[in-house]
Amino acid sequence: MSKVMIHPATYETVRKAVDRAFELFPLKLQGKRVLIKPNVLRASEAREGIVTHPAVLRTVVEKVETMGPASIVVGDNPGVASYGANEESFKKTGLMEAAKGYYQNIGNDSRKVDFNPDFMSTVSLSRIVLDADIIISLPKFKTHGLTVITGAIKNSYGFLPGAQKARLHKAAGSPERFHEMLVDVFRLRVPDLFLVDAVVG
Repeated sequence: MSKVMIHPATYETVRKAVDRAFELFPLKLQGKRVLIKPNVLRASEAREGIVTHPAVLRTVVEKVETMGPASIVVGDNPGVASYGANEESFKKTGLMEAAKGYYQNIGNDSRKVDFNPDFMSTVSLSRIVLDADIIISLPKFKTHGLTVITGAIKNSYGFLPGAQKARLHKAAGSPERFHEMLVDVFRLRVPDLFLVDAVVG
């Protein structure tokens, strides 16, 4: 059975919430390759509430650093008007600095994998998603035109680099089918831990 923790926090006190989450949902990170995946939809200011807040990312990175991983990668594949603008999006949002040198453009190296032919027979997935031993997903709790809200599952859409996300939007054709397609993307590699930034939604 899945467990969920809801912890009141501000961006100034987020460390206590992150520490508690790692206590309740322990991960063995010693010697592991870790991918930390924030939600970086597009270049925007952190105060707009569109992306994972830098305070959340920095706190998670600092926590993971203490756990002896073999490597840490922080990355995402932005969408909307920011397809391919990974560095710009990370810099403008403040997430580049929060990544503490672990940022990588995960859109530069991808691999084709089989997908649901009702939408597309194959999709390109960032290679680090397949290579990572542990994936920590940092979704942003916010509204969305098709899903109404975005949460844990929607953040995995950023595993797909480039404009294929737009092609999948078009192939889905309706909110109901878009939901089904998102679940199919999510199943390609289910993250090991979700820490949802819902301080400001």
